[in-house]
Amino acid sequence: MIRQLARSPVKLVYIALALVLLVFGVIGLVFPLMPGVLFLFAAIFCLGKASERVRVWSRSSAIYTGVERRVSQISMARGLDRMRLVLFMTLDAVVRSIDSLLSSILRRTSRE
Repeated sequence: MIRQLARSPVKLVYIALALVLLVFGVIGLVFPLMPGVLFLFAAIFCLGKASERVRVWSRSSAIYTGVERRVSQISMARGLDRMRLVLFMTLDAVVRSIDSLLSSILRRTSRE
């Protein structure tokens, strides 16, 4: 296993990137300021590039295939439409994060 990875530096890069994304995903699940689920899906994607087992498992998962289908639909859009979509998705994530942060602050202050 180690020898196979040493022969393929691209797989090592995917695994390292997946580990970083996994850490960000777990942090994002704990703290509401980061979209943890997106990082976890990105980690699964990177691991799928490095491991056939993970690729087969992810293809059999209904949730992952739905996300993958949406991503492929986005990639077929024109450049300007993609930029608009990314802008709206980013704004949505920011608004949800601020809303979650403010609601947690309000809950803490109302307890006191």
